[in-house]
Amino acid sequence: MNEESTTNSLLLDMLRGGANTVRDVREASTFNAGVTRRGFIVVQKSGRDFMSQPNAKTWITMPGLRGIGKTTILAQLYGDSAFDGAFKIYASFDRIKTIGATIQDFITACEDFMGATFEEQTQPVALFLDEVQYLDDWAVGLKTVHDRSHKIFIFSTGSSALNIISDANVARRMDIVKLHPLCFTEYVLIRQAHDNRGKAQDLRLTMPIPGLANTIRDAIFASRNAADAYEKLYSIRGQVNQYWASIPYQRNALFGEYLSTGTLPFTFDIPNQSLIWERINRILSESLDRDVTSYARFDVETISSIPQLLFLLASSSETSTLNLSRKLNINQRTIRSVLEALEKTEIITAIQPKGAAHGKIGKANKYLFTSPAMRAALCGFGGVITPENDSSLRGKLLEDIVGLYLKRMFLDAPLTRAIVEYDTTKGGADFIVSRDGTKTNSISLEVGANKTSAKQAIQTMAGINGKYAVVVTSGQLRLDATNNVLWVPFEYFFLM
Repeated sequence: MNEESTTNSLLLDMLRGGANTVRDVREASTFNAGVTRRGFIVVQKSGRDFMSQPNAKTWITMPGLRGIGKTTILAQLYGDSAFDGAFKIYASFDRIKTIGATIQDFITACEDFMGATFEEQTQPVALFLDEVQYLDDWAVGLKTVHDRSHKIFIFSTGSSALNIISDANVARRMDIVKLHPLCFTEYVLIRQAHDNRGKAQDLRLTMPIPGLANTIRDAIFASRNAADAYEKLYSIRGQVNQYWASIPYQRNALFGEYLSTGTLPFTFDIPNQSLIWERINRILSESLDRDVTSYARFDVETISSIPQLLFLLASSSETSTLNLSRKLNINQRTIRSVLEALEKTEIITAIQPKGAAHGKIGKANKYLFTSPAMRAALCGFGGVITPENDSSLRGKLLEDIVGLYLKRMFLDAPLTRAIVEYDTTKGGADFIVSRDGTKTNSISLEVGANKTSAKQAIQTMAGINGKYAVVVTSGQLRLDATNNVLWVPFEYFFLM
């Protein structure tokens, strides 16, 4: 048997075992607990629309940070009853690369597996493809399949998929549905599902109240002034209280766990915080080895310095490329390339300085961690710094969480015009947000635990001639009408 036929045989064995592989993924996840995430609901609708009109071919790519549940969502979609009438194929491109196969080898094996070419298939074909970034030219290869069939649904995931979509013809054919770390209501659902495993089947999960997230978001970011926002939030206090009353956990402990570990779904199966942080650091190392280094060619010295760079970003407020360059003895151009690679692989999120969206750039970006659990793990590994013994770290984790919400709601929204910046002025607010991208609709936003002063938010509001200021903190919903400031409790903000 020659090498080509051996590769094809291995690929066919993998495709035949695809259904069993997906079943194992489902059984190891929250699938049977009835937990579905926002990202799944979006792709499920696309899948069902396709199956109701299979001539309307569909290609969805879901990029996102490692460890946030892309494979679980793929398994959930594969098992959705809507696809019962389709010829389903599952493959992990990580395994295909291990076999030594190419994207064309995979396409050939799919047609052998189906017993017909993609053009000849009479029933809809659904491809569920995990970790696609492991194969060179995966996007161009799948484009050829997409173009050859009028009855094909492709759902592909990848931790660094957006890096590789450089071909405009490819990008035009696919829809991007980015998966983010868990929002708070998703975290509560999965926490309850895990805690209830093996218990009575009639135990109810605390579901988000329909429409509440949008109402809170519109009140905070799209009101006329702070008083208008306060009135809107005050009018829904009954629904907010209803949600919190249904959660069977102590609130402060729940907040603490969510900040330090709860944004990553795999952490629920790990028994203690130290082991969680050890696992997160392993995932970070894997992402640096496989994803970050594939984005650009870095020399050995630079690659060995990236973990130290991440620690500097996690443990300090330092974001100046000049100072990072001096500390790491790496030139600024390389530092910028590394930071860009960390962004593309979703490890960090860049918040631009005030005025950058309108062409005024004079300061460095501020870098937040896309999952605060990664900052906590980098700082807490070996017990060096923890949220319990360092209040500044707690503040950074809260800033990461708010940044995560702003990224999900605005920066990664389809066809967004929103602007999210930070105030570079000393004593300025953490964020400046304009939902429609105009200066006239900008608000200043400050976040922190037990905040007693709105000075920073007020200062920034005055500097940008903003609509109003928002302080996200613990405590009660309140209004400072004199200074045009809205105080938003975490209990409201986390429900968006």
